[in-house]
Amino acid sequence: MVAAWPAAAQSWDTSGNGLLKGAYYFRQVMWLGGYNSANDLQEAIAVYGNIVFGGNGTYTLTAKAADAAENTVTSITGSGTYTITGSGYGYMSTPLKFVYSKFEGDEINLLVSPSKVVVGNTTDNNTGYNDLFLAAPAPTSTPSLQGTFSVIGVGIPALTLDLIHTRDYSFTMTGTSSTVTTTALTGALGLNITAMTQPAFSGVNYSVSAGAAAVTFDNELTATDLDSKLMSGTKYFYFSPDGNFFFGGDPEDTDFIVGVRQGASGFSAAQTPYYTGGFFQDDSQFSNCDCVWLNSTYGAYDALTDANNGAILVHQRDNAVGPPRGSFVADSTYSDLLSVSGGTYTDFYYEYFFGPGGTFAIGFANESSGFLGIQVLMEGPHYTSAPTSAPYIYPTGIVNAGSSAPFTAEFAPGEFISIFGANLATTTAADPALPTGLGGVQVLVNGAPTAVRYVSPGQVNAVIPLGIDTGIASIQVVNSLGTSNAVSNYVGVTQPGIFNSATSAPAVFHANNTIVSAWNPAVVGEELAVYLTGLGTLDSSGNATNPSYMSVDFSGVTGTIDYAGIEPGTPLAVGAGYQMNVTVPSGTSSGLNYLDIGGLDSYNREALICVTSCADSSLRSSVRSRRAKTTPSAVRPRFPDSPRVVFPAAAR
Repeated sequence: MVAAWPAAAQSWDTSGNGLLKGAYYFRQVMWLGGYNSANDLQEAIAVYGNIVFGGNGTYTLTAKAADAAENTVTSITGSGTYTITGSGYGYMSTPLKFVYSKFEGDEINLLVSPSKVVVGNTTDNNTGYNDLFLAAPAPTSTPSLQGTFSVIGVGIPALTLDLIHTRDYSFTMTGTSSTVTTTALTGALGLNITAMTQPAFSGVNYSVSAGAAAVTFDNELTATDLDSKLMSGTKYFYFSPDGNFFFGGDPEDTDFIVGVRQGASGFSAAQTPYYTGGFFQDDSQFSNCDCVWLNSTYGAYDALTDANNGAILVHQRDNAVGPPRGSFVADSTYSDLLSVSGGTYTDFYYEYFFGPGGTFAIGFANESSGFLGIQVLMEGPHYTSAPTSAPYIYPTGIVNAGSSAPFTAEFAPGEFISIFGANLATTTAADPALPTGLGGVQVLVNGAPTAVRYVSPGQVNAVIPLGIDTGIASIQVVNSLGTSNAVSNYVGVTQPGIFNSATSAPAVFHANNTIVSAWNPAVVGEELAVYLTGLGTLDSSGNATNPSYMSVDFSGVTGTIDYAGIEPGTPLAVGAGYQMNVTVPSGTSSGLNYLDIGGLDSYNREALICVTSCADSSLRSSVRSRRAKTTPSAVRPRFPDSPRVVFPAAAR
């Protein structure tokens, strides 16, 4: 099911409203699945045109709406609202409400980059649709397609709206002042991921008007072309202010095309976080159920090493639509190896193409893994100093103290968080008793003091109150220098994060209190103690209150949870430190395994542990091997005291 976040009566930081100001071009594509057991589309709509942000939380819109199911294109106008934090994270009322009243109340989750380009989608909507929203300031000079671009696209043709004809494609496009020429288009059709190639386009004319480009590649797609053409017809393209990124699609259909000017760059520790959004079709289970899933995501990427053959840490909020569960939303945090070859970067899900300076990137879904779709990344803000001598929280600087999940991951009751910034304290102190004040520092959550474990000038570790009952948490730090800015985020039910999972030694222990490592591996059938945070509310005995919805697996092999709840010695009324006792299941492979923890509304696939036997070289070259960052926004949170290993009686 989907639960929409109501914006009313909630406290959200509005200090970033001025980040959205002036005239923008935008495109939003919505796909509503669930027409039948195969999940074909009930409805598909593209909205595109002009939106003017007032800088004060309101906008006006003049646009077109292409309804693929009704085969109509209509003009729409209207006004709406938006709310943006200092990080550029926020929400706006959806333009879809000007097409049909049933979308009234839906909010697009937005991320506004320093380049002023906006990405987002409506994961938590009332209807269960997937969508992608992109917007860029209307250019002050005439844009051009001159140069060479990497281009990717995805679409479900209005002619059918069935997922067997979903297509994605990739090509290189080189332009002059008036024409473009492409390489052959390579891509695939849905369900069985049937590979396709389409001949190149040569010398195609394009025109530019009012800051947008119109390219007519050839005639519009027809019923006889469905299995032979990946892309055709006229496309409208809008541009980023620097001209290095464009987005758009067919004015009469619901495809989405994005491109970046080719440039030598890649994931870099100095450039993250990247803001991201995308949507894709997951056909990986088609052979098992004759059905597919539609997904739309937004979130943030964190590069954990430099560009060459490193690692990334990703948070995404994902709306998954498909049989038999209908629509559900989950927060997911995962790490992945990143390989580079020939200027492209690849992980399990996407092949990435970066623009000059790494400001923009696009991700083409990995068809060999069963995915069709696109992802858009744009460089996020970087914070190197405080604006005043008062305490200052970096707007992207509050993260899960166990997983280090990027800042878009929602909070959970009882979650242990690390707060990064400047002037947060005038001393360094720690207290495992978790008082509500430490070293002259208080942390306020929605205006009330909460438990604090560690303070220093650049970092404070605190706890989201177990009893929080609002959908949004607003956090401030108070000390003798004053009161900090407020940083807001959504509150969910769970957000599991294993302590030290961002290092080479996640807090997973044997019963004899020794840590699991390559030199001291776990074995099949053994019970392990996992120390983590983010398991949510507790009952009067300290047990997690949602145990039936929790899961653990070892690289896909389901394990057994013997206990989930408060870590003995941690104040019951606070949370912060949790313990999960798990048994390594039969069938677990020898070597490095991802230890995945699932909660009611979240999932973490980040910690690597050794089972049976691991070569030292494999551990050192794994995703856990990473170089420390140098920018303040990237400092890794830490748990000041090593977790104690105590197996509660309830686990025996």
